[in-house]
Amino acid sequence: MAAALLAPILKMQNIVITSFTANEKAQKSYERMGFKRIEDYQIALPTFMGLARSGSMKEREILSAPDAIERHLNKTDAKILCDHKNLSCLHLLVRDSRTGRYCYVIGTTSPVRLRRLPLPSFIPIGRFLSRWQYFNVCYVSDGGFLAESLGAIKYYLFREKRSLLIRYDSRLLPGQLSRVARKTAIDRLCFSSTAFQPADLDNLYSELVTHNTY
Repeated sequence: MAAALLAPILKMQNIVITSFTANEKAQKSYERMGFKRIEDYQIALPTFMGLARSGSMKEREILSAPDAIERHLNKTDAKILCDHKNLSCLHLLVRDSRTGRYCYVIGTTSPVRLRRLPLPSFIPIGRFLSRWQYFNVCYVSDGGFLAESLGAIKYYLFREKRSLLIRYDSRLLPGQLSRVARKTAIDRLCFSSTAFQPADLDNLYSELVTHNTY
């Protein structure tokens, strides 16, 4: 039934269909229809590792209010902000006030949890972590500038947003941003054509952002 519903759409040109939350059964069905894997793993970086580099805050302006951010965006990013302003996501702009160069980031948040705690003595750690959250990166307008400003971003997220970890899909920010990182294997799919590669696809306009299910 699902294949019959998707068949006409799959024949359309200039259309990209993504499925980021497929279960195992659905995943096999999508693969039979020609969907390809978009991602291999996610990366999580601790924000507190950026506290020693807090001096970079002096060189970077960071904004989180959508109305304040919008004044500095180009036409494309302004449209993205408008489309996501009323969704359950956070907006972040890191900007060089001297040159005007910026990186606009959209992310969702999710609680930090410990799974399979082995001993009762670990309960206080779980309670501590329950006060913090992941900042899940869904869109990055300038990955190079984000990498240059990572210390300032970590400092801001830790101090202002109670985000203990920054988490992102590996394709969004290639290269090693930090020596301290955790990789988690994931299985996600996307339908891609010769016009699109995995690195061209972010998580915007997907169920991950719309329903805050990252």
